[in-house]
Amino acid sequence: MMMSRITAAILVISGIALTPQTASAAQATMLGAGHVNSCALTTAGGVLCWGANTYGQLGDGSRTDSNVPVAVTGLSSNVSSIATGLYHSCALLNNGAVQCWGYNGVGQMGIGKVSDYSPPVQVSNLSGVVAIGVGMYHSCAVLATGQVKCWGNGSDGQLGNGGGGSLIPVDVLGVSGAKSLALGSNHTCAALSNRKVQCWGNNQYGQLGNGTTTGSRTRVDVTGLTDATAITAGLFHTCVRTSAGTAKCWGMNSSGQLGNGATTNATSPVAVTGLSGVTQIHSSSYAAATCAVASGGAKCWGANDNYQLGNGNNVNQALPSAVTGLAGAASAIAIGTNHACAIVKGGVQCWGNNTYGQHGAGNLITPPFPQNTVNLFGSAPAVTPQAISPVTSNTPVYTWKAVPGATSYNLRINGMITNYTAAQANCPDGVGLCTRTDATLAPGSHSWQVQPVNSYGNGNWSALLQFTL
Repeated sequence: MMMSRITAAILVISGIALTPQTASAAQATMLGAGHVNSCALTTAGGVLCWGANTYGQLGDGSRTDSNVPVAVTGLSSNVSSIATGLYHSCALLNNGAVQCWGYNGVGQMGIGKVSDYSPPVQVSNLSGVVAIGVGMYHSCAVLATGQVKCWGNGSDGQLGNGGGGSLIPVDVLGVSGAKSLALGSNHTCAALSNRKVQCWGNNQYGQLGNGTTTGSRTRVDVTGLTDATAITAGLFHTCVRTSAGTAKCWGMNSSGQLGNGATTNATSPVAVTGLSGVTQIHSSSYAAATCAVASGGAKCWGANDNYQLGNGNNVNQALPSAVTGLAGAASAIAIGTNHACAIVKGGVQCWGNNTYGQHGAGNLITPPFPQNTVNLFGSAPAVTPQAISPVTSNTPVYTWKAVPGATSYNLRINGMITNYTAAQANCPDGVGLCTRTDATLAPGSHSWQVQPVNSYGNGNWSALLQFTL
């Protein structure tokens, strides 16, 4: 009985995953996945979030969950990057300032107070920021100088200041040349300009990567790592993308989140098996899994109890497993506690747990395959073409106004449809007029109209024009 229900769900959700939405409010450029919510940075420099909102983590000024994207108040433009933690998120603005919203029980907003905030508030005494990171209950920033500041929970030394927590940003001791950050549950790591990595905080499972399980309130060097170009951290593990396009991970491995085919913890970096051409790697502060965009598409590994690896089953994977059902190649990926999302063709598709609407698909279905996020997936051409040509000969030239984003056009003449690429219609740039000569027609009454097409589907037909030869 259970198998039949799962099979039915797969059939239904597969259809959802491959059916694009009919409208698009924004295109996504970056993703964040929290415990039970998701966020996206758009091409307009704005931020949208969806899912659970108990602590204001959607940033819209309410405490109401939303299963479709809502705009983060005050962040409709000028945002350069975002980071999402367990129950809070932060945005880096173009001017080097940082704003955060959501849960603030231990000061992860960095404003000297512990009240939750939605809409966003600006982090105090912080400027010149070039990169940000968000963990379970703490936040950090890289300055243009290469120094790092952190704030929030510091119970395990994850602020790197040699002490405990702070309600405002404090200096991480001894770190210079930092380029990017990764924040786990209670540990923090920085990828440096020399491609080495330094970490600090809890080290119970070897997540600091220095060959020990001894925690440190100041930075320690990750053993033998000299080729890191990007970094991410999960609940108790850490991973990097290397300059060769491979990946290495260390720390807890009970669910296979290190991707080396084993389930044994590693206190220093081990290579992720069979992964090449990596362009992005991601985990999050409460996740026991990792995902990457690599050669062969989006791949994930580790815990899979809620279908968060997107491979159609709920079995843990100790080796990278391909995400199936995406509507195209993923350009970015983010995994939360029990769900994940990817950017595909500028839109977003999510999979895994969806109890709070963290897929943004307008439903609470938990599918084994990706489904589309409403208003964050590409759409068919929105503009209806205008057919404008007078038809005066038995070999007529059909002319219409080009539609931005159209890659081809369906030309319907007397009910018969022929598809022509935009280049064949002499308007490959999507501006000006398109022209096409079609078959010779016999004397009499005729009709024609045109329809724009792109990779997401067909747009609206133009008005039907009648003519007589």
